[in-house]
Amino acid sequence: MALINGITRKVAHKFTHKVAQNLSSRGYKQFCKALAQPQAVQREKLSSLLKVIAPSVSGKKYNLSSSLFYEEFIRKVPITEYSDWAEQIDKARAGSSKELSIEANERFQPTSGSTSKIKWIPYTQSFLNELDAAISPWMMDMYMHHPGMLKGTHYWSLSWMPTELRRTISGAVNDDLKLLPWWKRLFMGLTSSVPEGVSLADTSEDSQFATLCYLLADKSLSFLSVWSPTFALTLFDNIIKHKLELVSVLATGKWGERAPALPGLKCPRSQ
Repeated sequence: MALINGITRKVAHKFTHKVAQNLSSRGYKQFCKALAQPQAVQREKLSSLLKVIAPSVSGKKYNLSSSLFYEEFIRKVPITEYSDWAEQIDKARAGSSKELSIEANERFQPTSGSTSKIKWIPYTQSFLNELDAAISPWMMDMYMHHPGMLKGTHYWSLSWMPTELRRTISGAVNDDLKLLPWWKRLFMGLTSSVPEGVSLADTSEDSQFATLCYLLADKSLSFLSVWSPTFALTLFDNIIKHKLELVSVLATGKWGERAPALPGLKCPRSQ
């Protein structure tokens, strides 16, 4: 029975990946076409961005207009850091409209760096569309050059919620799948090595531990993608740090002392 289930999963994964590959082909072709005239494409991108930024508070601050050429734009707008935008971002989070652009913010994603405290990155629908447009050609290229990806599960980690924020903000902010269009969400759900529920653990450490358990137990894992190299290095270092606990959990299929922090999440078990 285990052999039959294993074969069934492999067939399902390959079929799902093939469907995703076909759906990604359009974005791949558009990207390849744009490569023939990158300057024209980028100037058009700047123009479309300025149309939603120019009427905003930040646009008026720098006296921007939708008709600006790139050469004029770089003279008007200096290189800035997050601290230059923090006050306006805080106002936008509090409900003030048209601070950064006239487009609505779908979410504010918390992230942190090595030099400062938590930063809140505004995500508009246009930005999400840009992410989606980048994913399709990238995945198509990966499928073509690494066909082994078609045979197994994938692990994606785009963002990670700091422990201190987990009980204070919407769960949607901690769900990277909600960044994608419906068919990519379906694909990710069907081929993901790690269930979405790990992001809802009490602490980031518990989430990382559960993630490791799923990854180590998954014999069909064929692809890893992480937004932050630091996150990946920390994750892999924890294999050594928690090796005895990992062995115990994977051998028994029980979370042990971590069970209260991982409610409703089925524990994986090594086969």
